[in-house]
Amino acid sequence: MTKSPFMNGFVLLCLLLAGLPLAAAAQFADLTSGPLVTTGTTFGVAWGDFDKDGDLDLFMAKGSSASKLVRNDGTNVFTDITTAPVGGAGGDMSSTIVDYDDDGDLDIYVANSNWASRMLRNDAGTFVSVNAGDATATYTAQSAAWADYDRDGDLDLFVTCWNQPDHLYRNDGAGILHDVTPPVLADPQNNTGAAWGDFDNDRDPDLYVGGRVSGKLYRNDAGTFVNVTDPLTTGKAGVNGVAWGDEDDDGDLDLYLARDLNSSRLLRNDSTPGVVTFIDLYIPAVRDPGAGQGTTWIDYDADGDLDIFLAKAGADNGSGQPNALFRNNGGDSFTDVSAGAVVAVANSRGVACGDYDGNGTPDLYVANWNSSNQLLSSTIGPGSHWTEIRLIGTQSNSQGIGARVRVVAGTHKMVREISGGSGIYSQNAPVALVSHTYYTSTTVDSVVVFWPSGLVTDTTNVPINQIITMRETPDQTGVGDDPLPVIARLLAASPNPFRAGTSIAYELSQRSPVRLMVMDAQGRLLRVLESTQSKEPGRYSERWDGRNEAGYLVAPGVYFYALSASGLRQSYPIVLVR
Repeated sequence: MTKSPFMNGFVLLCLLLAGLPLAAAAQFADLTSGPLVTTGTTFGVAWGDFDKDGDLDLFMAKGSSASKLVRNDGTNVFTDITTAPVGGAGGDMSSTIVDYDDDGDLDIYVANSNWASRMLRNDAGTFVSVNAGDATATYTAQSAAWADYDRDGDLDLFVTCWNQPDHLYRNDGAGILHDVTPPVLADPQNNTGAAWGDFDNDRDPDLYVGGRVSGKLYRNDAGTFVNVTDPLTTGKAGVNGVAWGDEDDDGDLDLYLARDLNSSRLLRNDSTPGVVTFIDLYIPAVRDPGAGQGTTWIDYDADGDLDIFLAKAGADNGSGQPNALFRNNGGDSFTDVSAGAVVAVANSRGVACGDYDGNGTPDLYVANWNSSNQLLSSTIGPGSHWTEIRLIGTQSNSQGIGARVRVVAGTHKMVREISGGSGIYSQNAPVALVSHTYYTSTTVDSVVVFWPSGLVTDTTNVPINQIITMRETPDQTGVGDDPLPVIARLLAASPNPFRAGTSIAYELSQRSPVRLMVMDAQGRLLRVLESTQSKEPGRYSERWDGRNEAGYLVAPGVYFYALSASGLRQSYPIVLVR
């Protein structure tokens, strides 16, 4: 899929004016060396600063041999510090690095498919295998994901299982995890990936569980879970990797599902209060037909919006397919830009994202089957702008897992949610890394953190190109209770499908520039219905008569109408019939 001529010219002009490299040229270099070079099979990987020296260390969950913990000693030097309790005896699937006991240092939870799962408590840099209650029992465990589902200030755990019921473990705050799995979550099918994400913006974490038979979406209603799966959108079969991210910068979390029984899917979140709505976007690039396994959102080209990395396996364990990278062009348009180190290995499992070298660019570590794992270091050149936010919770969990971070740079509002496990078997670094290379100011306007406790912390005029730490402060209420005020909303076209013409409506809650467009299924611009530098709040409507910019009737088929206003972008499909 390619950008429209308008967008191509606009992006090229902006990059030339800023003196920046073209985003499409930025990819990854394989810098795997030393203890990062592995043999056998790795399933899950996780980034986390367990020794509190400021850089990210790495844990690998291995199935065919002992797992591995490597310490980051700076300048692309890693040291293997695996001990017997950490390594285990094989059969490890999922790796997470979290502060489960809320003592300020990071522990490791390893889900094992053959023997008992392990809780490795961090005691001043030494890991000790401890009894963490029901979570260290023996199950056919697959993926693990942490969140404070009951909002009591500590992290709880969800674990998927293969051919056994999944498990929800509640943290009692004293280091013991109790099995409190409600019947709705005790799904006995073969489940794989899982990820928590507050898709309805009500401040408690919801849950998507990937499954061989069907993926399922569970809404968290104050600690009670409701199955809100839609068979046509969220209820996809063969879901492995699960990743939440705001791909369209509209303030809510969208969903990418890596699948192996059918093509992967990007589901745009159009939910409103009380109504769960996900749109299965028809974007050929991201509907990859390969055997999708791990996946993560990553702004690889530093343009401010989230791109997608997809790790793929094969039809069997002896073969594989190259991994893939999809660039977000904006306006629900993606382009497959897979090349170089991204496609060098075929047959992968988990993948985790983190800025391991502290240069403000996102890097990847990819777990592979019968090939060495890969450290894919970003090749974004000098001149990129970025802000990395690390959190210290006081009322919430110490890492701020589940917190929503919003960075405002000019008219662009970027949202990141801190995750305690996503994709499949893996966990990204629990930080918010935001790139804003397009924004030429030496500061970002504001950084706002919406904590799981309900507290809000904010700061303004933050200098760029630095790591900042934000602490949860009980006496600060920040900018208010609305985490993401809706500035513009695109409404349903009527009629849809249509023959002679259709009305396209939208609403503004504050003064805003407006651009209303119609695009074809490949994301190419067909018609500009409205382009206004400033428009007052209100409800407006424009009519599309099925003609392109030159006045010619277009062929019957599926098209998209899109609204761009105040840095937010929304689009919906529309069907023209004759």
